[in-house]
Amino acid sequence: MPTSPAGKAHKLLKETGFSDTYPIPLVPIAESLGFSIQEFQAVTDEQKEISGLVFYSRSNIMINDAQPEVRKRFTIAHEI
Repeated sequence: MPTSPAGKAHKLLKETGFSDTYPIPLVPIAESLGFSIQEFQAVTDEQKEISGLVFYSRSNIMINDAQPEVRKRFTIAHEI
């Protein structure tokens, strides 16, 4: 059983069937783990600083729609 972050990532990619897929399809992987991905529109300056939120009790990852795509991908990967 892998214990390092890299080992866990490789195991997850293999289990979800995406070990040879690039770029890594983060939304399908998150969905296969039971998460839904939604974007939110930041209104206040404070909200604009938030890249994303995760609500584990609802299995929901919220991504700030104003962020660049690379930041959205990072946030989804981080929450996974």
